[in-house]
Amino acid sequence: MEQFTKPGHSVLEEAQAIQDAKSQDYGDIDEARSDYFPFGHYSYLHMLHTKMRRLTALAENPNKPNFESAYDSVVDLINYAAFYGAFIKEGMVQEEQWINASNEANKTFTEVALEMEANDANNK
Repeated sequence: MEQFTKPGHSVLEEAQAIQDAKSQDYGDIDEARSDYFPFGHYSYLHMLHTKMRRLTALAENPNKPNFESAYDSVVDLINYAAFYGAFIKEGMVQEEQWINASNEANKTFTEVALEMEANDANNK
């Protein structure tokens, strides 16, 4: 098990190499990250979800895939998670603001749900 926790594990090194190579194709992703992930947290979470969904589909299908393998998807997942981690760490959006906005959205949702419930009771 120790072999998977060593810094510089070959999978991580390969993920970094792919990230470096793709950045040559896409341009400076660090400078244009907001263009590729325009909806902040939601963009990153969507990409992570998409890769997890691909892995689930591959795990459920006994046939060999025609294109992107499970390993390819894992490497992509590592890179998208790294992009998301950088997004959070670099302070492009403060986590506290995210939590406050989330709490406000939940509060609003709860208020709307209670209002709908009251309307239903009045219509009966």
